[in-house]
Amino acid sequence: MTNAIIKKLEAAINRALNLDPDALAALAELAGKVLAFEFINTGLVLFVFPAADGVRLDVEHTGEVTVTIRGTPVNMLAYLLSRSGSG
Repeated sequence: MTNAIIKKLEAAINRALNLDPDALAALAELAGKVLAFEFINTGLVLFVFPAADGVRLDVEHTGEVTVTIRGTPVNMLAYLLSRSGSG
């Protein structure tokens, strides 16, 4: 995944988050944590760095990871879509 794609994805996520003050407040509680999303069979790990003003995304991180979530891209997307309607 190229840096340009990651930055566009990060910007889109942060635009959406800025529309939801409750989501930003929840992210503030995760500030300083590192979430790793490992996409099985792709070789891709996406690191998410939450903060009070949104998230930062990267494919490289050498420090400690708070939690790793593993799944195929299809399974992760299915989970995300199933959660989007749950409010």
